[in-house]
Amino acid sequence: MIKSAAENAAKKAVKQKVEETVEEAVTDAISQPGEKEGSSTEAAAMRAQKLATLNLETDTVDVPNLNFGSSFASTVYVRNTLKKKPKVVVPGYRVVFALESTGYAGTNSGGVDAVRGAAAHGAVFAAGRGNARATGLLGKMATSGGGSPKRLFKKAVLDGISTQELQQIADQAYLHFLQELEACGYDYVPIEEIAESAAFKELELTQAGPGAPYVQPGDDNSRSTYAVFSPMGLPLWFTHYDKTLGVGDKGPFEQKNWKALNALSVNTNAVILVPQICINFARIEDAPIYQIPLASGYLDFDIGVHLDPRVTSLSAYSAKAKIAGNLGAATLRKPLFLPYEFGVVEKIDEKSYRPITGVSMYGSWSVDSVQEIYVVTVQPEVFEALALTAAKAANLAFLESLR
Repeated sequence: MIKSAAENAAKKAVKQKVEETVEEAVTDAISQPGEKEGSSTEAAAMRAQKLATLNLETDTVDVPNLNFGSSFASTVYVRNTLKKKPKVVVPGYRVVFALESTGYAGTNSGGVDAVRGAAAHGAVFAAGRGNARATGLLGKMATSGGGSPKRLFKKAVLDGISTQELQQIADQAYLHFLQELEACGYDYVPIEEIAESAAFKELELTQAGPGAPYVQPGDDNSRSTYAVFSPMGLPLWFTHYDKTLGVGDKGPFEQKNWKALNALSVNTNAVILVPQICINFARIEDAPIYQIPLASGYLDFDIGVHLDPRVTSLSAYSAKAKIAGNLGAATLRKPLFLPYEFGVVEKIDEKSYRPITGVSMYGSWSVDSVQEIYVVTVQPEVFEALALTAAKAANLAFLESLR
């Protein structure tokens, strides 16, 4: 028994030491600055030259046809809910922009706990056998490192557009929605009629404002950092249900806003509709995680303005009593890309390292890993035109549910 206890203590000490080594290796890999390709002056000149050539004739960009019935999931709930009330009210409208998009792939190599510990320190790993590749509407990007990295992490960051310009897109998208809502002839309650109501004032607002959006950092589920904008003059708020639709600041038991919407639905005899449109600039799909030996796999991302299906949705709330009601949402099934160039892609960072990813009583092992970071610098006018076009497509699809 004494020998067994000593062995257990030794194993525990080895495991703790390995976990500490993993943390140190990952922290070092993340904190050390990467080598940038070319001088900053040369890169800036080439970037400016490329951006100057992007001149999109907005009149030639048609709004894509996005069918509500086939392009969205759970549409039956929304349509059935709309049949229960003679009119609608839209107390919230959100335009969400992805500021960062990430993806990863790789093996767990038996060291699951070590990998999770590393991920918790900001190192999201990825890869497949062979060179990882990144292709998109702006052309094929550099292959990832030399040889065969077993883990690869890719991040794309949006640059070249201000929060004020993103706010303008949200304002214009909302104006288009209201114009089309009025044109479709469906009875609706204007926001001015409910703004002073007790139910509307009960809504717990999110700390945000014009040009100062609510920002939700990326996590293991979304892989993206999102900035949520509400149109000028319309407050930003979330219910407990919104977190399941990609963004939100309420937990599952924070139901105050849901009850306020129920009261608003009862008082106005209307269905509450909340459109949520997400504009992304880079879609990175995680590659499957394989056990060793690795199967063939790649980590791709597409650079292009598109509607993000992870966040784009139309929520509907309806209630007969203030204490409870129905809620649900139709969600976009797949991304809708607009095939136009809108910016310049540059790799600004690449690191290769071998963090320890597994441990046993016989020792530990490490895996070749690569981390890449890209910046997508947009031409503001082109990006604004494409983002607004995508938002209009979503608006028209949402309003199709009323017909």
